[in-house]
Amino acid sequence: MDTENTKRACVIVRSVGERSEPITIYAIKENGFFDSNITIIRDVTPFTQTLRVGYKKALEHGKEYTFFIDADMIVLPGTLETMISFMDRFPQKTFFMNPLAYEYTTGTITPNGPHLYRTELLKEALTCIPSPGESKRPETFVTKCMYEKGYENIHVEYPCALHEFEQDTQEYCARVIQKYLKSTPIRRREMQAYIQKKKKEGNDDFHVMDEALTLAKRERLSNVSVCKGEFDNICTRLFLESKEPVVSPKKEYDRLVRNVSEYKNSFMYRGYTKQIMEQSITGRFRKKQWGVFVRVVRRIFRFGKE
Repeated sequence: MDTENTKRACVIVRSVGERSEPITIYAIKENGFFDSNITIIRDVTPFTQTLRVGYKKALEHGKEYTFFIDADMIVLPGTLETMISFMDRFPQKTFFMNPLAYEYTTGTITPNGPHLYRTELLKEALTCIPSPGESKRPETFVTKCMYEKGYENIHVEYPCALHEFEQDTQEYCARVIQKYLKSTPIRRREMQAYIQKKKKEGNDDFHVMDEALTLAKRERLSNVSVCKGEFDNICTRLFLESKEPVVSPKKEYDRLVRNVSEYKNSFMYRGYTKQIMEQSITGRFRKKQWGVFVRVVRRIFRFGKE
């Protein structure tokens, strides 16, 4: 990123102690940012409060744009510069931009990349933050609220980050249970199939995830509050051994960037276009089903009259 663009943006990193945090910070600096325009918010809960603190910190920085990046998100080279270039092309009433990320736990390319905001609009966004417990996806709640107020949200088909890579075993345990409980039945089956596949390949992370889901289903968990520590009782019972801390962020970052270039074809695309196409096909199928139903009813009605 060039100096002029760096001066126009700041980065808010949201952390709850993820093992990948040093790699996340390194990746942001590799994108051209310095300590002076990076703020780390640590261990602020619940997430509604994390949002509130983050928005206020961004307004204090007073930059034109603000990136919000979770500490389990590792941005790829050139990402932040490209996102600012994209945002520059949209009208001033564009509030939020969200690209795609390679997601480790599901093996998908999904709409969950680093978030880019137009900073001046965060003052109004503060009024949209839900109360704790009002929404399981507070940030999505805010973007929808702002859309209703007339501001635009942009979703970009651009895979630009790695999500959930290099986490600790406890993090994978809690993360996979939370994600499973928040998913539809179809997504749950896909998750389980992918986890089983990676486990058979000898991946220890997915062995942990499989054990966590097995125990969660045995306990018949059905609700999720999105609060830190809500699954500690399950993860503790698995007697998980923690991984060593990240010693060389540069080494790990270079390895991850190299690996995603080599193995990107193993990820399943789940982006915005695919979702729209699936909805369109499903809609046409339902319309066709309805047409068949109507014709059958008409025939029965005619037969009764005869």
